[in-house]
Amino acid sequence: MNTIANTRNANVEDNKRYKLAKVIAKGYLIGALSISFSHFIHAFNKLGLYGFGAMSMPIAVDGLAIFGVLLQHKSFAKETRTIGRKLQLICGSLSLMVNVFSGWGSPGAVIQGATWVIIYMMLELIVSKIRLAAHDQAERDAQAEADAQAILEAASAWMHACQHPTKCESADQCATKNAASAKRNKTIRSKARKAAAEKRVLENMIA
Repeated sequence: MNTIANTRNANVEDNKRYKLAKVIAKGYLIGALSISFSHFIHAFNKLGLYGFGAMSMPIAVDGLAIFGVLLQHKSFAKETRTIGRKLQLICGSLSLMVNVFSGWGSPGAVIQGATWVIIYMMLELIVSKIRLAAHDQAERDAQAEADAQAILEAASAWMHACQHPTKCESADQCATKNAASAKRNKTIRSKARKAAAEKRVLENMIA
């Protein structure tokens, strides 16, 4: 009973840490995106773009970068994950250039802009990768179950395919019998061909 209680308490504590880590990472991500948002507006104000036009640019670039991270989830196909990585890389690079341009002329502002873009690009991946150890164990258990099922199906396949009068006890035994049978058939066919050749020779001699 104590072991069960301790396990439950450990799971509760793990879940608390997991949720706290998620909250902290998402908080930093939101903060980084907010700073990047303001840098985008400032950068495009410098280029003469104001109002909704300036505000739409960080949504377009940073928003697509986040979308690229979502496409990299393991539930998507390999091709989709590749597209997600490329999308994140392209949009992240654009965001970095805009943030650096926003602070151009002030070394401190340039470093700040670059730093927050790098932080939010890392956090995009970190937020999606935060997992409990129990998740990995569940995946290992599921994989072990799938492997066991595959072995069971492979082991039972030869039982259905076995056509020997006495059912074989294993796939190896069945394969050995099949090999022996194939060898006997090959020997019989060879002897038959040899006998036919000898018969033709005798017929030619008589003729």
